[in-house]
Amino acid sequence: MQRGKKRENKQTTLNILQWNADGIRTKKTELMKTLHDKDIDLALIRETKLSKETNFDVNGYRVIRQDRETWMRGCRVEENKTPGGGILILVKDGLPHIERKPHSRHPDDNTTEIQTVEVDKGGKKLRVTNVYIPPIRQCR
Repeated sequence: MQRGKKRENKQTTLNILQWNADGIRTKKTELMKTLHDKDIDLALIRETKLSKETNFDVNGYRVIRQDRETWMRGCRVEENKTPGGGILILVKDGLPHIERKPHSRHPDDNTTEIQTVEVDKGGKKLRVTNVYIPPIRQCR
């Protein structure tokens, strides 16, 4: 063992991926490769653009989804369109975790998408929050 070199503790190291996918269905192969190659424990993904009818599973991970219910253009809600936005958290199988209710969203805010998970890695607990604030114009 070399002196002065810091040893990485695999028990408490947590590898986290953040990604604005801009649509995830066609990028699943790329995602799977990154999760495997980088040994990702948690993935926080924004702009999934999944609808509630879309099945999206990832082998080796629990998928915690929050799909956007409506499609917005500026200040208008448009019907019969595939929703944009949407967020999800992937938690590696075997990593103890609990979904938590986020407390930072203002009661009048109906556009910010937010989800929180608390993980336990090697006896250390960490809360991680996934947030997407869509670019919208002020409604008048």
